[in-house]
Amino acid sequence: PNQCLWKNGACVKEEVCNYPTTEPARCEQDDKCELAADQKKCIGKKCKHDNEQGCLADPDPCEWNNLAQSCSNRPCTYDTVATCKQDLNCTWNLDSDYCELKKCSPYTTEGDCQTKPTIPGLCEWVKQVGGEYVCEYSTCKQYSSEKECNGDAICEWDTSIAPGTCNEKYCRRHCTKTGCNQATCDTDAKCMTEGNECVAKVCEKLVKGNDSSCPCHNDPDCFWIPSERVCVDTRYGTCPTLDIVVLFDGSGSMSKTFGRHPHGYFAQVEMLKLWVQGLPLSGQAAGQPSSANRKTRVAFVQFSGVPQDSGSPVTGPIPGSAQKTPSGTGTAGRLSGDVSE
Repeated sequence: PNQCLWKNGACVKEEVCNYPTTEPARCEQDDKCELAADQKKCIGKKCKHDNEQGCLADPDPCEWNNLAQSCSNRPCTYDTVATCKQDLNCTWNLDSDYCELKKCSPYTTEGDCQTKPTIPGLCEWVKQVGGEYVCEYSTCKQYSSEKECNGDAICEWDTSIAPGTCNEKYCRRHCTKTGCNQATCDTDAKCMTEGNECVAKVCEKLVKGNDSSCPCHNDPDCFWIPSERVCVDTRYGTCPTLDIVVLFDGSGSMSKTFGRHPHGYFAQVEMLKLWVQGLPLSGQAAGQPSSANRKTRVAFVQFSGVPQDSGSPVTGPIPGSAQKTPSGTGTAGRLSGDVSE
């Protein structure tokens, strides 16, 4: 509600909704204000921002709806499993260790089912055997964790939305329950036919053994290496052999909310996993000489001090500040690749 402005050489709070209690009409006419529950004070409206950044920065618990492009009060703000489950519209997310709104079941009309969920396409209005309609998860949306999602052959974990969500694999759009359309699959630049399935295109699979290199040459997304008779992704075809080291911030700030991610580590790992999946990984372990095969090894290293607190069953101990360096605890302000740290 209170915002800042630069006035007379200093940053000060701008008083908003400071209308006299004797003039409630003036308060109600201001789209940034509303009367408090007791009707005795004019206060700033909560979660009324028109952009995602302002919505997430609001000190009140707010959430941003990508589909409706609107900010609203975040439901299910309970901090214990017991209080969360007492609310029939809420459920406890075991992966992220926090209370969240049941994704689809609270909505009882087709309009709400299609527009109220914060993730586009999350729910669909489905006709039941008895003729009635209910709001249910769309295909693959029933999975709330990456492990469950990737365990279904037609689903994949999508990190383009934060936090990540489970979507049907892109190339499944060329398939129905009875089979896949090879013609439309092969004309889609992102897909290829493999057996009876339409799957994501992998350059190395376009040319097998001593088969003709023509399919590789004809695909602008792929690059042919004659000396090794292999077809690779054109983004990495001319790269030398690389060892890449990624350094993670291990300070206590990483345990905070990052945008729509409930945890800093989740935010970083989701994006890095998506990046790594496209790299030409060599499969060679650290500590061994890297062979000159134009492929890549990636190491993830955390830098932190001492454990700040015990965290949760999901995250484990939360690392403390890198400025704290007692010996024998945490990473002691040094680089480490130990999983336990």
